[in-house]
Amino acid sequence: MVEFSIELKTRIGGAAGGGQSTFKDAAIGLERFSRGAISFDRLDVVIRKTMLTYLRGAADAMRERHAGAWPGGTKPKNLSKRTGDLVQSIAKSIRISGKFTATSDRVGRIGSPLTYAHVQEFGGTITPRNAQYLTVPLPAAMNSAGVMLLPKARDYPNTFVAKSRRGNLIIFQKRGRNKIVPLFVLKRSVKIPPRLNLGAALEFLATRFGDDVIKTALRDFQAGKI
Repeated sequence: MVEFSIELKTRIGGAAGGGQSTFKDAAIGLERFSRGAISFDRLDVVIRKTMLTYLRGAADAMRERHAGAWPGGTKPKNLSKRTGDLVQSIAKSIRISGKFTATSDRVGRIGSPLTYAHVQEFGGTITPRNAQYLTVPLPAAMNSAGVMLLPKARDYPNTFVAKSRRGNLIIFQKRGRNKIVPLFVLKRSVKIPPRLNLGAALEFLATRFGDDVIKTALRDFQAGKI
């Protein structure tokens, strides 16, 4: 799971041991602006509306960044689109909560409840929990979108383990009388680089968040909406 809490003091903290990024402070300007013209209660309406647009923009950025087909879409800072579950879960996670006041400024959350989201965002090393090896799927074990044909390696019939010429342990499958194909590589651990970059998308959008709030507040105030 990975989750970011968005605050107008521009601190974004990653849950579950994640990292933290510091943004340009927008809260001071907003607070001074509200003291002179608009109450916190009225400004809160504008902030929440702008925050929703901001978080949806971050979700859209994830959808565009990770839209490449497997396997070519997988790059140093991109993920291939396979099931699409990770990107969809980010869009569904958006929550606008709390209230902007003189002492409280948390107004939004975004992230993903999926177990593998954290390592895709921050990177890390995956090791097996209840077995000696991880089973890393090879193309023959997946469909054209890079999704495994069966849920687990043990579900594939007619398999056996053998060592390759390079010394890797491979799960092979017998197909027909004379065909043998490699399905999985067995690994003690796999290092995953950070590729999701949701935090980076939030940081990029945050550079204009404060200005957008002030512009919207001024426009609505002059129009008599707040």
